[in-house]
Amino acid sequence: MKTVLEVEELTVDIPTEQGEVHAVKGVSFNLNEGETLCLVGESGSGKSMTALSIIGLQTPKARIGAKRLTLLGKPLHTLSQRQLDQIRGKDIAIIFQDPMTALNPTLTIERQMIEGMMRHEGVNRRTARERAIDLLNKVGIPQAAERLYQYPHQFSGGQRQRIMIAMALMGKPSLLIADEPTTALDVTIQAQILELIRSLSQQLNFSLLMITHDFGVVSAMADKVCVMYQGEIVESGTAREVLEHPRHPYTQGLIACIPVPGRTAPGSRLPVIEHPLLLKEQP
Repeated sequence: MKTVLEVEELTVDIPTEQGEVHAVKGVSFNLNEGETLCLVGESGSGKSMTALSIIGLQTPKARIGAKRLTLLGKPLHTLSQRQLDQIRGKDIAIIFQDPMTALNPTLTIERQMIEGMMRHEGVNRRTARERAIDLLNKVGIPQAAERLYQYPHQFSGGQRQRIMIAMALMGKPSLLIADEPTTALDVTIQAQILELIRSLSQQLNFSLLMITHDFGVVSAMADKVCVMYQGEIVESGTAREVLEHPRHPYTQGLIACIPVPGRTAPGSRLPVIEHPLLLKEQP
């Protein structure tokens, strides 16, 4: 099976007035073609910083180091911003948490979708527009050809996230990063968006790196899981291994916080993770 993404001993250090923050500490994982890997952890665990540093969108002052950071065998961490611009939107794409802030409110959906494809692939506007319409149809936007000329505020939250997914897929990426793509949506729409991403990943055979704090998302989406705590991966394995036999106390704590229908009594208090944990993997 072809390896799409290799990450070995990735570090991200951010200088501050109070000293250097080690946001990511020696993170390693790999992602094969067509696989979905979920990075799981609480806010501040380093999962989003890990994903953003892969695509070169980390905070400007951050310093990235890695023994190996490759996409389809090509190194990423040594590229200039200009070289990364040639990769982003083509070989790697990203879906952000809040589509209303990720989409430009002053531009039509058409313009936001076709510009990247025209630049990266050198196609004309008509060809790019046809692909945009096809993808909007695939993600479930009705009357796609007409709605292509509307603005973000004319769509619902769920529709805007579907547009973000379609936009990310315009360049036929090998790797799609989804940074908590359902956080701003209600529960019913969340399920629809997750099913859409899962279905498209199977149809189009791209690899998916999903950032989440929700083990419900993991159970629905993941082939592999990496659990992050304080910038480190404290447990990794297949989704089944981690969900059914969690070894690390932090993973156990995250799973214990999930209410289970039929087992969690209504009105009862859910367990609370005490910090700091003893970061020692259990046998």
